[in-house]
Amino acid sequence: MGDWIEKGLYEKAGYDIYKSLPDYRAKWGIRGAASVSQLCFLMGLIKEYRFADDTRVNKVIEVGTYHGISALYMLRAGIMCNEKYHQYDIEVENSDFYGEVVRHELNLDQIKHWSFMNGKTTFDIESILSKDEQIDMIFIDGAHAHPYPLLDLIMLLPYMRKDALVCFHDVEFYNLPGELGGGYMYTGWRGQKYLNQCVENNSLKPCGDQSLGVLKLPENVNELYDNLVEIAGQAIVESFFNYTQKNEYWGGGRLGLTSEGLALRLLPFMRNHYPSSFVMRFWENLSGELRAYQKHWVYLRHMNRLLCSYWQGIEVLQKRVDELELSPFRHYVEEKIPNGVRLAIFGAGFVGRQVYKSLTSSKHYKVVAWVDNGYEHFGFEITAPGCLSNIEVDYVLVSVDSEQMRDEIIMQLQNMGYDNSKIMWIPNVIK
Repeated sequence: MGDWIEKGLYEKAGYDIYKSLPDYRAKWGIRGAASVSQLCFLMGLIKEYRFADDTRVNKVIEVGTYHGISALYMLRAGIMCNEKYHQYDIEVENSDFYGEVVRHELNLDQIKHWSFMNGKTTFDIESILSKDEQIDMIFIDGAHAHPYPLLDLIMLLPYMRKDALVCFHDVEFYNLPGELGGGYMYTGWRGQKYLNQCVENNSLKPCGDQSLGVLKLPENVNELYDNLVEIAGQAIVESFFNYTQKNEYWGGGRLGLTSEGLALRLLPFMRNHYPSSFVMRFWENLSGELRAYQKHWVYLRHMNRLLCSYWQGIEVLQKRVDELELSPFRHYVEEKIPNGVRLAIFGAGFVGRQVYKSLTSSKHYKVVAWVDNGYEHFGFEITAPGCLSNIEVDYVLVSVDSEQMRDEIIMQLQNMGYDNSKIMWIPNVIK
């Protein structure tokens, strides 16, 4: 990959923007959106990335808007850093839920930087963009099953600059059976690529949310075409989700795709925008895999059910393991604190998470606050320690493993006016 993207550079640049913004993820209670680290990476690219001609990311397309959290963060970064910034969001669904966050959080001047196409897909791109439009970056986060992410890229490529950034969500650590499209694109990419790093308090930290991949288009267009042909030939498997209601060309299976139905929509577009030799090779591979899927979809559905049962079984086992891990924390607290009191948890690391989960599942206590000095990274329920000044709290549980950190937090709480009798250290009791 060379020096194309310096490890952690854009994540840290985006983190500076993230911590200056309201915590929209917590405000809207969105848990299925991109993680903080992934949002920081996208915002960092919008803020700092420069192409070879020294131009910046001016125009972005996001495919798959959902509630609009990632769309909003990208928009806020773009508007903050670049008056020329404009973002297009394409969302197949048509209800008011989709894109709602953006509509509520941006004012009239800000929302001028946003074009929202709901009830549309990338197959409608010719009616969305003009012929001379040039897109600098795309973020594909719509249907995840192969070949949908590949098809999104095929439909958008003619409108992208030759060295555009191509971002896919859920390319690693995404375990839903059958939802392999983004992973196919990232793993099968033979050119330069980069996987987002996890950032906490503006420093890199190993973590499991490295699942946003960015691809760099090769300078040689024939290399690009060869790579896309190769990915088009990857096996199509049954999807975890049911896409048949989104597509009139249903031919069995949950994908909602047949080679005959797709040919009617895809091939006229490709013949209008790509060399015929590439179209022929690409379609030969993709249609072959679609025919194989149509032939074997009953078998593939049952194999997918088997994988789902394994996946769900693992989830049940993980919940049981979590319960066993939580019980020592719950017992530790129950032995030392009377029932019915109002508790605040200070710490969002491993110990803090275990204490929070153990106490919120208990009927004996009311957790009124969960705070951490690095609250910007975590989002959701976790807030700044200063909020404790406005909340009635009986005990503050200092939930950290390090004695040095414990002492620093206790001193911080004392400076806030808390008496030692109201402060309790909860160590890692399962060591």
